[in-house]
Amino acid sequence: MLSDAQDPAANLNADECWELLTGTAEGRLAVSVHNEPDIFLVEFRAQDGKILVRTPQGEMLVELTINPLVAFEVNGRSETSAWIVVVKGTARELQSWSEIDAAQQKAQRPWTATAKGSYVEIAPTRITGRRRPIAPQT
Repeated sequence: MLSDAQDPAANLNADECWELLTGTAEGRLAVSVHNEPDIFLVEFRAQDGKILVRTPQGEMLVELTINPLVAFEVNGRSETSAWIVVVKGTARELQSWSEIDAAQQKAQRPWTATAKGSYVEIAPTRITGRRRPIAPQT
């Protein structure tokens, strides 16, 4: 195991994490379903310090009303590095017409054919990220 001094990974600050989030449209939302962790691939948009997830009705929305604490993760890579951002926070389904209308204006066009008429807003309580260099090809 590498010591902190030998670890080539770099911690990202909150601004760097938000910049990566705003440039990404697909993430994974971890929730507790029937008292067990589950992960859902979701479309999202990061804006104004919150994460907006567009989703169909279903088990995930029901569970969020029971336990709104979530983890949200995105990752990506460039030619030189790979990165991960993890957001922990509280989720809630948008209910009022004004919130839903505003969400529809901000949301990205869905990339799957599944009907996704519900919106979940994640209010972050903690955001962390790391970037690692890509190993040279040998």
